[in-house]
Amino acid sequence: ENLNEQDKEERYERLVVEDKRTQARHQKMRHRQRNQRIILTGIVAAVAVLLVVLMMSVIRYNRTKRETALLDASTVSESVTADSKAAAKPTATPKPTATPKPTATPKPTATPTPTPEPTPEPTPEPTPEPTPEPTPAPTPEPEPEPEPEEYYDNSYMIPNSSSQYLSDDDVNWMSPGELRLARNEIYARHGATFNSPDLQEYFNNQEWYTPIYAPGEISFGDMNAVERANIQLIQNYE
Repeated sequence: ENLNEQDKEERYERLVVEDKRTQARHQKMRHRQRNQRIILTGIVAAVAVLLVVLMMSVIRYNRTKRETALLDASTVSESVTADSKAAAKPTATPKPTATPKPTATPKPTATPTPTPEPTPEPTPEPTPEPTPEPTPAPTPEPEPEPEPEEYYDNSYMIPNSSSQYLSDDDVNWMSPGELRLARNEIYARHGATFNSPDLQEYFNNQEWYTPIYAPGEISFGDMNAVERANIQLIQNYE
């Protein structure tokens, strides 16, 4: 009878392990699909933002080019008008000086040559520089909300056994095999490895598990107060 009970327990534990593996595979597939959707949405949003920024840059460039051409044409027109006014201004003609009648052997008086006044050149008006329009900053792409930690998914027997004190209602419904997995799960979170092949195989198939310490290298005393209390509670039901 003891052998039959042990066989039943081993078969039940194998079924539990297989069920956990199946759940882990389904969970991994769902995470992969969700990540692909997030990446695709981010790519589409980035392309849309780039297209909007490119169109705004082209419109701004054409507007600046058109305003510069209008300012250049206005400056040339004002310069031509100023030159025309300066050329049309008459220059004063000096009156001839009367020659005095000669007296007794008078010496001829030299007639002074009038010096023409210099024509003042028009002062060119400064060309106003176009005021550059401020470049609007691109709207930052909203960051996707972070996904919940893998710590709280279906791949754990008791997800919060390392952070919250468990009650009797949390563990009294579990079978001996499930209690054994739940207790060793607390050690596995810290990277413990196990001498029992079935335990080691089970945790190797969990996405969150990272083996660090050799068997027996991490012990009950290395756990925090919450973990130690939960381990003792689970052992009472085992």
